[in-house]
Amino acid sequence: MNTWHYQLIKHVYPKGEITYGVHEYYPASDEMDETWTITPIALLGDSEKDVLWILNTALEDIKKHGVKEVKY
Repeated sequence: MNTWHYQLIKHVYPKGEITYGVHEYYPASDEMDETWTITPIALLGDSEKDVLWILNTALEDIKKHGVKEVKY
C-alpha cells in the first residue's frame, strides 16, 4: 500500500523559471495517478513541537525520496 510523504519538488516553468517547494505527495496506486498538493506545505503548528516534527519529517522524507522534477 502506498502512503503519502513529504516530497521536494523542483518546478520548471516554460520560460525557464525554477522554484522548489516541499509538498505532500501521494504516489500512484491502482486507484489513482500520483498527485501532490498544489501549494507547498506551511510550517504551522499548535506548538513548537509540531513545527519541529514537520521540519524533521520533511527532511527525512527528502533524504529518502530525493527531488522530483515537474515541468509545466
